[in-house]
Amino acid sequence: MGYRNGVHFVALFGVALAACGSSASGDGGNASAGGVSGSSAGGVSGSSAETSAGTSGAAGSQPVTPSDLFPLAVGDVWNFTTTANPGMTLTTCKTGMVANTTTSSDMQLGRVAFENTTYCGAMTSLSLSDQGIDQLLSGQWVTILKSPVEEGASWVAPEATFTWHGPVHVQVPAGSFDGCWTRSADAASALPNVTYCPGVGTVEIDELTYTTVLTSYSLK
Repeated sequence: MGYRNGVHFVALFGVALAACGSSASGDGGNASAGGVSGSSAGGVSGSSAETSAGTSGAAGSQPVTPSDLFPLAVGDVWNFTTTANPGMTLTTCKTGMVANTTTSSDMQLGRVAFENTTYCGAMTSLSLSDQGIDQLLSGQWVTILKSPVEEGASWVAPEATFTWHGPVHVQVPAGSFDGCWTRSADAASALPNVTYCPGVGTVEIDELTYTTVLTSYSLK
């Protein structure tokens, strides 16, 4: 799982899943096992606070920040369904209903870090910074969601240049959301485009071989 040089971003930001293993297939199969929203088994949230068909209001006049687009709190859970695109097969990453969870927080490199499990089985460390949201990669903090969140704003991360596009409206199984923003990656990186919505987090990941959508979520 990773970049060509061994650096990988967390799956909930739409990168690690691509590297977990996918291949072209002539059968055009669909890799999804179907969602089971509301289940409490297997790490998929089923609490009363869970949102399975929510509606997000349009963004207000205040500028959207990376922390708006990806809340960080211990106990947060996002449930996703991943399907192979036509003609493609996911070979190693989990498909069907899978969960990302913020499991704990601790101090790393002098900063509060939130530990996240991903649906590719990895553990990742995320932290808030003056620039946005950072991930701990190879012993250093790397900004993966950066301010300002505005149309055309871009920044360089290891082996990829990311650009914000939006705001956009998104309709997924978890609900209908306004004021969302898509982080696109440069074509050379072969990384997916990921859409985030204020007060929700990741709602959609679009890549050549697969599509992942948010089916439900529970935030603390």
